[in-house]
Formats: sequence, C-alpha cells, structure tokens
Amino acid sequence: MVPDAKIVFAVIPFMMVHAFAIFCIFYCMYIAAKTLKSVELQRNVVFGDFIGEFVLIWFQFTGVWFIQPKLNKWADKTETNGPLDLV
Repeated sequence: MVPDAKIVFAVIPFMMVHAFAIFCIFYCMYIAAKTLKSVELQRNVVFGDFIGEFVLIWFQFTGVWFIQPKLNKWADKTETNGPLDLV
C-alpha cells in the first residue's frame, strides 16, 4: 500500500522541524557542558575535555547529582565576592 502524496508532503516539514529541534537540544547541551568545563579549568577546552559533562547533562536524571554540587559550591563562593576556588 503506497501512501498518498499529500500525506507524505504534509509529514516532511514536521520531520524537518523535529530534526532541527533535536539538533538544537544537543547544541544547547554542548554549550552548557563546554561552559561548565571552561569555568572549571579557566581555559578554552576541546570536546575531549568536557565529554563527561556532556553525557551527564544528556542523562540529567543522574547527572544532576554530580553537576549540581559543583554549581552550588561556585554559587556560594561568588555570593561572598571572594575568589572563585574551582578545585
């Protein structure tokens, strides 16, 4: 059974928008992971440096247990206007 051409042409734009949305989600995770690691290391990083953070953000139901304590520690340091201890 061959699908009707109208249905195919109606579904193609939705598939393209969906693929673009997936790209945007992964790009946002990429930028967030890169920013976290750049702040931690105080230098420009490559993907190999922050792949762990990328995976933790991707699987956020477990990654939040590892990333959130770091963020809380950094937030506490910056509230007192003291130097940011990243180690």
